[in-house]
Amino acid sequence: MPDQRSPRELQKQTYVFDPRPRSPYRIAVNRYWDPGQHSTDPDALTLVFAHGIGSHKELWEPTLAHLYALAACAGVKLRDAWALDAPNHGDSAVLNDCVLERFINFPAWEDYARSIHLLLAGQGSGVDVDFAARRLVGVGHSLGAITLMLSTTYMPDIKFHSVVLAEPMIVRRPRAGELDFDIVDAAIKRKDTWPTREAALRYFQSSISCRGWDAEILEKYAEHGLRELPTAMYPDKTSGVTLKCHKLQQAATLSERQTNIRAYDYLASFCQLQPVHAIFGAAPDFLPRAFREDQIAVAAKGLYVTVSDVDGAGHFVMQMQPKKLAEKIRDALVHDMSAQSKSCDVQAKL
Repeated sequence: MPDQRSPRELQKQTYVFDPRPRSPYRIAVNRYWDPGQHSTDPDALTLVFAHGIGSHKELWEPTLAHLYALAACAGVKLRDAWALDAPNHGDSAVLNDCVLERFINFPAWEDYARSIHLLLAGQGSGVDVDFAARRLVGVGHSLGAITLMLSTTYMPDIKFHSVVLAEPMIVRRPRAGELDFDIVDAAIKRKDTWPTREAALRYFQSSISCRGWDAEILEKYAEHGLRELPTAMYPDKTSGVTLKCHKLQQAATLSERQTNIRAYDYLASFCQLQPVHAIFGAAPDFLPRAFREDQIAVAAKGLYVTVSDVDGAGHFVMQMQPKKLAEKIRDALVHDMSAQSKSCDVQAKL
């Protein structure tokens, strides 16, 4: 009998969600499922994944493969999983090429949140699924954690059964001298063209910015995070590959601060709407630990249902430790399942 803890081979179907004219941005969406583990029971979960800045939906695939195997062992029923690209990231950036060319100062935090809401509310074409009838669990990393939160602030209401926030970039305003790096400047100066995908992969494997990343993640970054030249931003470069998310778009997304303030102020209220789990990299390599403690105690007001660490990872937990991240997500799902069972037992006795 095959080891059920081994990564599962998942089926994948790609969609283009078109919410125009409500939003000018078309969205690339992937659906994942395991035919041998597919459940349509009312209590089966539909997972919704949102990525961070500079990432894209396919980087969730290693975590998803491990999660499906772990969920099967834990008795967690999964219907399917959905991952979508931010409007200026991944395949969505290619779809929106001409629109993005006009808007370098792109408010992607809000537009990603709005895209998630439009998809789950069924306010567009291309994805014929009634998500309102599903038991939804949101999983977001970094920026994606914030966008999942803010997707619930639009009408009509989107209801999550629970939410898992991995390394959520929900931070208070830094004091003078607390942060000594400029992530916006680093994004602008980054190398973003290569003669071939193979050359790009070799660059990623040796890059300091990708140090500690999982080998499969790097391969998927080269496979799905790049596009052929020329592009609207590089019309004169006729050969080679470049990032789907142009570095100026990434820099613009990093420089936007207002949405983070909204998320910080909203976090405690959000935690009262459904169970919210927080997962952090055990090694604080991006933000000082004080920011994490402030998020837990002040912004969330101690209302996270669970808080856990992933060993061997920092902020880029999805990229560095996909299997260990999957274990923590599994733990959150099992916790919710147990809490639901206890609640039903109590109600049955009343």
